[in-house]
Amino acid sequence: MSQMSCINTILPVDVNNDGFGDLVTGGNQFGFLPQFEKLDGSFGDVLINDGKGNFTWQENRKTGFNLKGEVRDIAVIKNGKGSFVIFLQNDDYPALFKLNNAGTQKK
Repeated sequence: MSQMSCINTILPVDVNNDGFGDLVTGGNQFGFLPQFEKLDGSFGDVLINDGKGNFTWQENRKTGFNLKGEVRDIAVIKNGKGSFVIFLQNDDYPALFKLNNAGTQKK
């Protein structure tokens, strides 16, 4: 499912606090000629690591991700209120999500 569009950035982070590094990805690319359309099938993906080298894609309704732009970078921000994942998108505002034990939550 992560291959529905291009992937521009990957952030290794333990999303569900199980001690295994999961993957958060962002993609899309719009700079093609009109007759070639655009790559816009990525809404931000989470792949959960089972600790045995297998990753399971999570549905967007479960993660809360619904990014429609061109994601260029993802970073983790930590403060006294917890850990957050910030997505930086071309020509759009950054999108911030709070990490919790069940995954993510839009802020």
